[in-house]
Amino acid sequence: MRASTFSVVAVAPPRTAWISTVIGWSNDGSLGIDVIRCVSIEELRARVGSMQRFSAALIDESMLGLDRELLMAVHDAGSAPIVVTRGISRRQWESLGASACIAAGFEADELLHVLRAWAEPLDTRDRPGTLEPAAADPDRRSRSVGGGVGPGTEIDPAPVRAPLVAVLGAGGSGTSTVAIALAQAFGSIGSRVTLLDASLDASLALMVGSTGLVPSLQHLVELHRLSSPTGEDLRPFLHPCPDHGFALVPGLRRHRDWTSLGDHAVAATIASLRHCSGLLIADIDPDLEGESETGSFDIADRNSLSRRIAMGADVVVVTGRPDLVGVSRIVRILADLIELGVETSCIRTVVLRPARTALSPAEIRRSLDHLLLELRPSLDPPPTSFLDLPKGLDALMLDALPLPGSFVDSMRSIVEPVLGSGWSTPATSDPVPRPAGPRSPQDAEPIVPGSLGIAS
Repeated sequence: MRASTFSVVAVAPPRTAWISTVIGWSNDGSLGIDVIRCVSIEELRARVGSMQRFSAALIDESMLGLDRELLMAVHDAGSAPIVVTRGISRRQWESLGASACIAAGFEADELLHVLRAWAEPLDTRDRPGTLEPAAADPDRRSRSVGGGVGPGTEIDPAPVRAPLVAVLGAGGSGTSTVAIALAQAFGSIGSRVTLLDASLDASLALMVGSTGLVPSLQHLVELHRLSSPTGEDLRPFLHPCPDHGFALVPGLRRHRDWTSLGDHAVAATIASLRHCSGLLIADIDPDLEGESETGSFDIADRNSLSRRIAMGADVVVVTGRPDLVGVSRIVRILADLIELGVETSCIRTVVLRPARTALSPAEIRRSLDHLLLELRPSLDPPPTSFLDLPKGLDALMLDALPLPGSFVDSMRSIVEPVLGSGWSTPATSDPVPRPAGPRSPQDAEPIVPGSLGIAS
């Protein structure tokens, strides 16, 4: 291979004319490129993910498996994904992560122009198989990666997006209750709140009195694999909860459906929801391990949803129980969040207390601070709040009634100072009509005796 040539990996269906032409240009030396042909998308993934470096990947748009995940995987490998279209393109590939599109039947100079604009040649004179630094235009790749805010658009350097509040905790610590309370609290004061059930064992739809809601999160992520939907496209996925004052994105139907989620499609989904909401609240799992901690791609993919939301959240609320096991789990979750890179100033710990508890708030707070300082001596422990569980909580959930106003207001007072003064910035679109606000049973007007009789 000559010095400073383009190394290209290509994939297309059998007997495709353009790939045979490109290989011919490479063999006769008329074009300064080296081409490796792949027979499938899986082979292309393996090659770009190997130690061998490529300048670009030419992908025929008719190949099954061409989606946002593949295009971003090529980007992550340091190559420029270029989609070869046939006639009218089926999708807005640039908004999904493609560096460029080129129509089949292109000439040699057209291909060379695209490669020079979007790819970097391989310099083999000093270090074979390595890419030259992208000194000419270091931002060329970032300009074409779609953010999920509309078809055919590029990333806005300062996009309008809603604040994100993540709620997580050990099982049985009231995480879903706190998420509903926060969504109800901000929805009752006129905010366009979207509640996302991002737990692998989804239960929020059941808790607000709805079952079998479709489409759900799984379908929303799938939509972002092959498109960049607008606010209007998101309307069917946001299910209004008029009694609670927010819109709900139902979670996965089954725990095993996490295998259908892709990391980059998940990121685009979160960006879309933040773009069309006034405030996004997500109920996530406390499992935050990635590939670096476990050495497993599968575990990283399973936890991608929680990790993406936790790392991008403006506020992270950790829930816990007021007992020995509960305190231990809070410390473990806080340590995982800090290791993930979440700032302690964005974290708030909420301990929900039943009617009776053996540990006092002072003992719990002292234990949390002591254990966290043992792990990180220079750490400033996040604040801890204690709230009493609402009376008759099980009955409220069974009847799908809003949570009591006092409990809801207490949750808002914990989170609102962290959001700051700009949290209520209106979004650019509102795909779902929002109700005026929830009414709890305590706020109902009293019934006048005799007023329920039938008038003659």
